[in-house]
Amino acid sequence: MSLLRKINAKSKYGEFDTNGDSEITASELAKVTGIPLNEAKDYIKKYDTNKNMTLDSEEFEDLKDMILAQQRLSNHINSKMKLSDIDKNGDGKVSAAELAKVCGITRQQAREIIKKVDKNGNNYLDQDEFLVLKNQILSQQRQKIKYKIKPTTTIKSMDKNSDGKLSAAELSKATNITLKEAEEIIGQYDKNGDGFLDAAEFKDLKDQILSQQTKKLISGINENTNFKDIDKNGDKTLTAKELSEAVNISLKKAEALINKYDKNKDHVLDSSEFADLKKQILGQQTQKILSQIKPNTTICEIVGI
Repeated sequence: MSLLRKINAKSKYGEFDTNGDSEITASELAKVTGIPLNEAKDYIKKYDTNKNMTLDSEEFEDLKDMILAQQRLSNHINSKMKLSDIDKNGDGKVSAAELAKVCGITRQQAREIIKKVDKNGNNYLDQDEFLVLKNQILSQQRQKIKYKIKPTTTIKSMDKNSDGKLSAAELSKATNITLKEAEEIIGQYDKNGDGFLDAAEFKDLKDQILSQQTKKLISGINENTNFKDIDKNGDKTLTAKELSEAVNISLKKAEALINKYDKNKDHVLDSSEFADLKKQILGQQTQKILSQIKPNTTICEIVGI
């Protein structure tokens, strides 16, 4: 789950202030939206203008406004969009005014969005910066179905009319997203341009989704990660909550990982099962490093000297 899916124009402050004390804590935001606690803390830190580590009603509205702006941005920018589609004056860059007009957001919201990817600090988006923003949006679109796509998911399980390809309607129904969202996702992987996903195109989508799912976990577990450090209550088992908090992933993702490595099916990981998970993660980290080493790469470049 993400804030883009959980917060909408109808969202009310009271829905997130679960104890009714007129303050939204990181724990409340994480619980209601399903995002990791650390991610909720980051959001609160950004919009907490009075620095009391919570959100009052006005601060929540600021967060809500930015989420709605990102949603509108996601609705307007797709895999086929080019910088020239937004760059109305043809100067090779996108201003806040141009982004705001095309995407239906305010100039201030557009300025904040540009600021996040504006590497050279000129308050515009050049071609490279636009591609970074575009890829972030496409990634957000894929995030909407990440819990519906599993290692065992096949195109046949979604292809209800058994024609060997996946339509936007079928993807929409299988993953509980809108038809437009499904069309956008299909557009990212539809290499032959027929408006459908064949088996190979679906595999590309699936591989990308699974890669996104493991990215946070790979960064959260390393050679020095100790089972006892994560097992906070010392009961020699690792719960989904303990795993979620230790590596900053959602509870739902932690549950899925435990289910995958839980050999005795007791819904927790013992030290042996955790060792299998850790071994898999370390293997992926090694593969990532090896993929970045080329024939002319020097040892100094590898160790960062």
